Amino acid sequence: MAQAATDKGWLQKASDDAGLLAVREAFLRHLVRLTEGDEPSRRQARRRDLPPRSLAALDKLVEARLLVASSDAPLAASEPLQRAEGEPTLEIAHEAVLRTWPTLKTWIDEGREELLQCRRVKRLADDLVASAAPRQCRQALEQLAGDRKSTRLNSSHRT
Repeated sequence: MAQAATDKGWLQKASDDAGLLAVREAFLRHLVRLTEGDEPSRRQARRRDLPPRSLAALDKLVEARLLVASSDAPLAASEPLQRAEGEPTLEIAHEAVLRTWPTLKTWIDEGREELLQCRRVKRLADDLVASAAPRQCRQALEQLAGDRKSTRLNSSHRT
């Protein structure tokens, strides 16, 4: 099966558990986001922002055409990325990969809470821009503090 061959190639490049965790981190923190409807969606990431231990495995995924590498790709309007012209980027080749690649589906399912938290933090960060009113900034910081406290309480109940 082609999928098994693809997994074998990049898994060999991940080389160990730390490498595999770095690839998972690259996807969950940089290459995948949740839409407002909580559906996974691809997003473009600067190569320099990705975990260094993940790069060899991610290059294998580019060879397998699950990821696209580019330095000239136009940026998606929904996910603006600040980058210099010609700066290398990576992104998932097609939205269908999010639904059909079992490894990625598992990571997204396992990391859904982390993805939701990233979306919350991004929204709050947007509220903290320099042009925001002091009251708006204070509310955003209070919300973030409440989210962090809630996350710590939830994780302590799991242990």
